[in-house]
Amino acid sequence: VITNPNLLLVFSAFGGAATAFLFVPTMPFIVDMTTREQRHGVAALAFSLQSLSMTVGSLVGGWFPKTLSLITTLEEASAETYRYTLLAGLALAALSLIPLLLMTAQRKRAKPGENEPPPSPVVSGIPQQSPRNVRRDLAVFVAVGGLMSLGAGAIFPFYNVFLKTIGASAGQIGLIYAIAGLLAAGIGLLSPWFAQRFGPLHAVVLIRLAPIPFYLLLVAFPILPLAIFGQIIRTISINMAWPIDSTYASEILPAKERSQAFSFRSGAWNLGWSLASLVVGRLIVDYGYNVSFITYVFFMTVAMALFYIYFSRAAARERAAIATRSTIAAEEPENAVLPS
Repeated sequence: VITNPNLLLVFSAFGGAATAFLFVPTMPFIVDMTTREQRHGVAALAFSLQSLSMTVGSLVGGWFPKTLSLITTLEEASAETYRYTLLAGLALAALSLIPLLLMTAQRKRAKPGENEPPPSPVVSGIPQQSPRNVRRDLAVFVAVGGLMSLGAGAIFPFYNVFLKTIGASAGQIGLIYAIAGLLAAGIGLLSPWFAQRFGPLHAVVLIRLAPIPFYLLLVAFPILPLAIFGQIIRTISINMAWPIDSTYASEILPAKERSQAFSFRSGAWNLGWSLASLVVGRLIVDYGYNVSFITYVFFMTVAMALFYIYFSRAAARERAAIATRSTIAAEEPENAVLPS
């Protein structure tokens, strides 16, 4: 209901902070509320439902002003109509308070990690790290998110404008985004199978890099069918990869570091996104959209190279350490106690 531009900016900042408060604890909460066997499936379901609800919400929000103009005297493209649309969306979002209030016991339970049993030497094939390596793991996890955000910020904010420049109408753009979201919601449920089939490291790298060929082709052939496939593959990639690498990070990091990891990663993501969108937006004006595609390809490739190389070596190092400890234990006298 506020129309003052300065106040709108202030409350937009509050809105962004509120979104972070909602998004960052999602995966730690899922981890704390599920067993290790359930975790991946629940994460995939949660993020698929999020994609589906955002798609449905976008469709409803897009049609709400037109519907409102048909049943009232308000004009479709007016400030009043958009205001009522926002208020309707707020009322819809408020319904989420109902299940949250019903989770009283879960919300008031001990902090994550306080009652958690000690981890076994290997969890889901991922060796547990030493305290020093935990800090390294956390830093790399955050750095990978930051690098990906530089690529994402170079392309996400401008892609709808790019679609318009190559011939898509506003209605077609909305339909493209809706179809991509619906497909991502369905196919995202396959991420647990994909992670089990290829292993989490390989699965994340393959899925994250899947959109790259389409963007490289768009550099040479900026045509609408190729751009549509690029949008669909990218949306599916996000929906499938996030549950896998989030579950992976949750399993290699101790309970008390999980929330910290996702908090730092969210901060790195927002910072990288803001920086990339600011710089690349200026470059697009001077050099065209190829700058956007090349930036995305470069930073996503670097991010996945860092992710795969580091965690592959970390896993190998910890396996070797576990094997060494097992050998020493076998050679010690019976009932000897080894230092931790």
